[in-house]
Amino acid sequence: MHRSRAVAPLIVVGVAVFAAGAAFLSAEPPSAVSLAQKDADAKPAEAKPSSSKKAAIGRVHPGDKDAPVRLPRWWKASEPVPIVKSNCVRCHLTAGRELTAPAQDFARSVHDLHGMTCSDCHGGNRDKDESAHEPEFGFIGTKLSAHMAGCAECHDEQAETVKSGPHYWDFSKQVNLKYPVCSDCHGHHDVEKPPAEFSLKTVCRECHLNFEHDMPHAAAVAIENDRLWDVIRKVQERNVKNEKPVPDQFHQDLEAARHLTAELIHPAHKITEKQAAELNVHVQTVRGRLERWLLEDAAHSTTKSPTAHAPASKTAPSTPADRSKDAP
Repeated sequence: MHRSRAVAPLIVVGVAVFAAGAAFLSAEPPSAVSLAQKDADAKPAEAKPSSSKKAAIGRVHPGDKDAPVRLPRWWKASEPVPIVKSNCVRCHLTAGRELTAPAQDFARSVHDLHGMTCSDCHGGNRDKDESAHEPEFGFIGTKLSAHMAGCAECHDEQAETVKSGPHYWDFSKQVNLKYPVCSDCHGHHDVEKPPAEFSLKTVCRECHLNFEHDMPHAAAVAIENDRLWDVIRKVQERNVKNEKPVPDQFHQDLEAARHLTAELIHPAHKITEKQAAELNVHVQTVRGRLERWLLEDAAHSTTKSPTAHAPASKTAPSTPADRSKDAP
């Protein structure tokens, strides 16, 4: 089974499709980033290096706030950057190609919105760039088993549920790519911000080749989940400049959808027709509300548009030529 995603660089990843908890809840808005270096001669405040694997999640680190941030020339003005401008982020933003992609993916992810940064999962020295990747500062790089342990450290309840089912494998003893890992469903750096090409149904098919035929009720759940995320992505795109990717009025319903879905998917036990139907009704209801919001928001944007209230032209509209006489 091919699982190239499982060995890609990881920022902490969630354990299941909707189990990231308060994915769209309270988050601090990203601050504006200047394309030019600011205060090039300013020195960050002195800080004592930390030798622990993980920093306190969301802690304000000396030097982050006023650190000069540079973006590559190709960076779009509308594209967000990670909220915490850690030394990891500042370096990777201009490192290029596959080294910059994680910073792009991480921006506006659930972990970014909750004040996390690279070292919260990868470890490393947050104070000195030259020793950022040294083992003495707990740097684990992309070691799969260490990242799986990191997921479980924060998402212990979900990890225990997965552990009770047939999808579990202890990666600390041996890597076994026949078993799924958190990032297969939840992504790496882009947790709760999956790309358009992501599909849970496709993930399931990698092992269960006849997924819809052999597991019709589980497939129905996966398909409805994919449809919901298609709409959520559209909502996130419209809210890219707002504090929260999804408006507050949907948080409670989405939280319930995540919880109900996780209860069925994490144990990986057989899903009954009744269970799938009950969950899908809830998911469809949430999706319908989000779709209506998109329509209303689009209509509101049109109303506010300068062209929407443009005065009608005084020139009489041209009358189409009468070609009825030309008919045979």
